[in-house]
Amino acid sequence: MVFFCLKCSYWKNHPDAIVAAIGSLGNIGKTFGAACSMIGGKKLGNMHDALSNTRTDGIGALIREGAAAYLNSIVN
Repeated sequence: MVFFCLKCSYWKNHPDAIVAAIGSLGNIGKTFGAACSMIGGKKLGNMHDALSNTRTDGIGALIREGAAAYLNSIVN
């Protein structure tokens, strides 16, 4: 059995792979809850937005890594 563990940068640079994995670019509010759909006053609408967020603090990293982990779990 092969397990995939793709990095945030892979998912960010391949939105077509996100669509192939979950059927669309996803919805952050529906996937992680409404509290995760706004960070730093900016609305995150989909997985690509979450993976592309530019926050340099722990919250930004958590959103990026959480989105990548979610996508990795789907493809596995």
